[in-house]
Amino acid sequence: MTVAIVLIGFKSCGKSTYGAMLAESLGGRFADLDRLLEQVHASDSGTRLAAHEIFRSLGGAHFAKLEERALLEFIRTTGDQAPGTRRPHVLATTGATPLSLVNLALLRRLGPLILLDAPREVIRRRWLAGRLPAFVDPENPQASFDRLYDERAPLYSAAADEVVPIANRTDEEVLADIAAIARRSNADANEST
Repeated sequence: MTVAIVLIGFKSCGKSTYGAMLAESLGGRFADLDRLLEQVHASDSGTRLAAHEIFRSLGGAHFAKLEERALLEFIRTTGDQAPGTRRPHVLATTGATPLSLVNLALLRRLGPLILLDAPREVIRRRWLAGRLPAFVDPENPQASFDRLYDERAPLYSAAADEVVPIANRTDEEVLADIAAIARRSNADANEST
């Protein structure tokens, strides 16, 4: 049975926004992997840091390990629900989560991976406005963005079970697509049990 709907994609593509909206519309629970890994870090270190601060100060490898531990805890707690009380879960991953083979395997245990496909220029504008993401080179943010986008876009596409475009669409249209995938996934899982 599907345990969760998993949203993947670039930072700033709308995973947290659409994830929270979807969970509310389904009467389910929403989890943001950034917040979950922040909790793991705080539990380990006694220090509360935002996800971007963890990435910047401790590096990508440590960040991926925190993601792995947070995912394992999420899997454990979602699986602990009593059969008659199951509520849908929606998980918004970080932009880096599906780039790790270990974390990608963990995500696949949860349910369908839905790529929120935002246009390159939308992501560029969001990344370069305001505080730069921790993984973007502040000395040359434009070239850094181009390199990261070109590296990650095919990896997201390869990881995705479904793709939901968000360009020129209303929130309602995007949510309807994700909800339809969730219903189809749950129906398929129920038929196979």
